[in-house]
Amino acid sequence: MASRGLSRGSDDPELIALLLRQLYLVRMEEQNYAEALLLASEMVDLEELGDIARQDAARAAVGLSDYETAIGHLRIASRISPADRRAFHLATLGALLRLAGRAREAAATLGKATRWAQKDRALYRAQEALAAREAGIEQEVDWLSLRKELETLESLRGYSLYILGELCALLGDRAASRDYLERFLRRLEGAPLIKQLALKGELGRARALLLELSA
Repeated sequence: MASRGLSRGSDDPELIALLLRQLYLVRMEEQNYAEALLLASEMVDLEELGDIARQDAARAAVGLSDYETAIGHLRIASRISPADRRAFHLATLGALLRLAGRAREAAATLGKATRWAQKDRALYRAQEALAAREAGIEQEVDWLSLRKELETLESLRGYSLYILGELCALLGDRAASRDYLERFLRRLEGAPLIKQLALKGELGRARALLLELSA
């Protein structure tokens, strides 16, 4: 249907962007990340969907393991987004920088996410502390308090489970770490492919950490 809509040659840029996004989502589900990135790039050029188009382009780039392109789109998304979405984009960027081995940049970016956050501040603070530790940045962190703060959240979403798995491993609570990481993996088993793709780096790290904990 989106293809037919585009073939009619509409001159409404907003409609064109929405039709392109429908095609983009189809290509992502088909794991055709190269074409999905081209479609997302067209959305970006139309300047109608703003930060959403940039986030979409970043996801497609991650599918291609093109982390530099993904990081570039996320940087722009965090600058042009409305204030209520800025923390999300910064946190996504920080997590990707950390997965790319750029822990110092990740810590700085996650610190910005924490400052912009209207919610999920505890999660971003824990991510920032973990990234800073990986970067060798001297810090005073009460890791147990971070764990307790995350555990008292009303709803433990998937990413919180993953970070709790890392925190518990750091604290030496291997049983709790395994439990959180296994729950994280189970939560994603039935998730849409596009969500699994967005977290493919974390999925890999979670599985690797579980192997270490089982050794």
